Amino acid sequence: MSETVRRVSSAAVALALVPWLFGSSLIAGSAAARAPSGFTVETLAPGVHALVRSKAPGFFLDSNVLFVVGDDDVVVVDANLTPSSAEASIAALRKLTPKPVRYLVNTHRHHDHVGGNEVYRREFPGVEILGSSAMAADLATFGKTTMDGWTGWATEMTAAIPQRLASGTGFSGEPLSAAERASLEGDLAAAQALVADAPRMHVVTPTLTVTDRLTLRRSFGSQVRTIEILALGKGHTRGDLVVWLPQEKIAATGDLLVAPVPLVGGDQSYVEEWIETLGRLQALGADTYLPGHGPVLLGDTQLVLYRDFLRAVVEQTRTAMAQGLSAEEAIAASGAIDVASLRDRMAGDSPVLRMLFATWGRVPAVTALYRVRAEAKSAQP
Repeated sequence: MSETVRRVSSAAVALALVPWLFGSSLIAGSAAARAPSGFTVETLAPGVHALVRSKAPGFFLDSNVLFVVGDDDVVVVDANLTPSSAEASIAALRKLTPKPVRYLVNTHRHHDHVGGNEVYRREFPGVEILGSSAMAADLATFGKTTMDGWTGWATEMTAAIPQRLASGTGFSGEPLSAAERASLEGDLAAAQALVADAPRMHVVTPTLTVTDRLTLRRSFGSQVRTIEILALGKGHTRGDLVVWLPQEKIAATGDLLVAPVPLVGGDQSYVEEWIETLGRLQALGADTYLPGHGPVLLGDTQLVLYRDFLRAVVEQTRTAMAQGLSAEEAIAASGAIDVASLRDRMAGDSPVLRMLFATWGRVPAVTALYRVRAEAKSAQP
């Protein structure tokens, strides 16, 4: 999630508090049991379990979580947004196994992936929290500001959302649909939970850092399971990690890959390098992806589509730059950055998904490219 969320205009926030719908063709076919705490538990392979968020999504995103259970301990990927949501994840884990968590991997620094670090440290003394070197530095620098932005915005939404619900009017001016109401109610509950948890929220940085690759080997029955923590390159942030299970061909991607529409931050993403990073991710040969947000994905369809979108934005933004257009001009100019065909492939004809594509896709991707170009110029002697 981006720090820009806190600075989105009131109109954009109102529009964004709508369902993030998922394409059923991308959802893995493993059995799932709906939990009352906002996620489903899906078994991806023996001893490998995904907690996939089931809340009707809006701007209040919480991370998916991966449990990799071994004979002696557990490796967990991502720590949720709040202490309460981390506690719910741990409760689900304890229904699967009494074994302790030995390693907690933060795929990147955003608070919806690190907010439960302190809970894991409390519940599992001696747990090692892993993050990339860049992620650890950025979390130490920006973590408190990001966390405070989330809690301040949640406080505002606890007042704004009830007004929208009471009005009975949807985002298009028509009566609230059932889907819009479910999304608003889900976001209100999430905002209230975040505000309630705010006094016990703290930034906890990794205890171990990964520069390139860290390989863990955990016993699992008569076999040894390999778990690779990989820094494949910049993308959603400059410090993304992927967790790769080569025997099971499962990759937990963090926000390098989400579904069904992009999740780009104009103030922290690296769009050109993201394309190459997704290529390295695809080269691993995964059959199953657990994205940072969205359903479990079977095959490369979403990854290829995501990369096609990023490539199209890069090519057209380079042309706009060569023409001397500013970021604002490139975004506003008719046809300058035209990714309508990719929007249609990712969002279909859903006005909700089309709005989210504009909010988290096209505009911040262009903004990020101009930001990186400016940073490169300022770094020149």
